Amino acid sequence: ARFEFDDAVQEQLQSFNEVRRAPEQLRRLAVYANGEPVGGILLRLVKVPVLGLTISSSRWGPVWRRSGKAASIETLEMVLRAVTDEVCRRNKGSLMIMPRPDPDFQDAPVEALQRIGFRGMAPLANPLRYFARVDLSPDDLRANFSQKWRYNLKKAEAAGLKTELVEGEAGLQEILDLYHEMLARKKFVDYSPIDTLAHRLSSPLERLRPRMFVTRKDGVPLAMAVVDCCGDTASYLYGATADDALPTRAGYALQWGVLRHLSHDPAMRWYALGGAGSATGPLHQFKRGLVGK
Repeated sequence: ARFEFDDAVQEQLQSFNEVRRAPEQLRRLAVYANGEPVGGILLRLVKVPVLGLTISSSRWGPVWRRSGKAASIETLEMVLRAVTDEVCRRNKGSLMIMPRPDPDFQDAPVEALQRIGFRGMAPLANPLRYFARVDLSPDDLRANFSQKWRYNLKKAEAAGLKTELVEGEAGLQEILDLYHEMLARKKFVDYSPIDTLAHRLSSPLERLRPRMFVTRKDGVPLAMAVVDCCGDTASYLYGATADDALPTRAGYALQWGVLRHLSHDPAMRWYALGGAGSATGPLHQFKRGLVGK
């Protein structure tokens, strides 16, 4: 049997992690209650030579919100206690968990970890994370944007920009071409895991395959986005723009196309846009305007 979790994310998928790490560096734990699976976690085993120990680390785990079941913090805490007992008590190991930002549960996951005995690490310099509601009609989505965001979107539409979902080898190549062109132009040092994309797209389960979007003007690609959709929160994974993207406001047309697509998927509730680096810069203004009300 296959069980689905609404809080599934790329970082907790085997298909993502197995490309980046050897099998012995990964550990998967499932938690059962009364014979039923209630959650699970994928751990990365990280050796710290200076301290002579191995830390079991989880980014954005565990998963604990079963599809079709009411979610409760009690379930999350039960899963966390079971994982902690296995890793820290039975195996005398060290465990580090970075809980996933969650617009529905806010600080509850952090508070659950603190009740169990976890200690917080240094806070992020800018902890803001941006989430847009997508379980709305296209009209309501558009009305939710800030006034300036709507203005820029109208400009993009007037410029004749069109956004579409792309698939297969041709779609992947178009995405990678735009991405590498941007890296060369901006001279970025790339630390992203985009090298895992081809493997993830080959998953036999459609829900685990990221979705790729390209915005074009007169057939010429100007911007792209890769979006993860394996749970009820879509996540912006990778993006890139061409030289001519800024004057045509291609970023606005791109994200509007993504949002409209997500709004037609009944499984989707949120669109996670990540952080912005600064609470005052242009990226913050863009994401804040998209998140809107």
